[in-house]
Amino acid sequence: MKKINAILIILIMAFTTIGVVSIVYNTLTTIGIRDIEMDAKVGDRIGIAVDSDKFIFGMMQPGGSAKREVFIGNEHDFPIIVRFAPIGQLKPYIYISENPALLQPGENKEINIAVTMPKDMPYGNYTGIMRVIFTKAKE
Repeated sequence: MKKINAILIILIMAFTTIGVVSIVYNTLTTIGIRDIEMDAKVGDRIGIAVDSDKFIFGMMQPGGSAKREVFIGNEHDFPIIVRFAPIGQLKPYIYISENPALLQPGENKEINIAVTMPKDMPYGNYTGIMRVIFTKAKE
């Protein structure tokens, strides 16, 4: 019985240590997180939307698609990784051209973000969030 208790204590300590190390590592390597609103409408016509603070894909018919270009840059003196994580109603319909994206110091990239609605998508307004996570790349 004492042997089983000792093994359980060792396992609990090991999992706790792994969890703490993971949290500390992620905290120290994360440079920033930005949430950007996304919006797309499905209707009986096609519309264009322009907004620099949100990903607004405009209005499209069922089965239609729309694309937005995002320009990202690395102003740090170390390489970074940029991850895009869609959240919400639009998540299943989002395509990201390069995810994650590795940027060297001073490098800039264009990333295409597209939404494609299924042919049987009901008319309506669909929203979500694009979470953009910036982390230090392992050197």
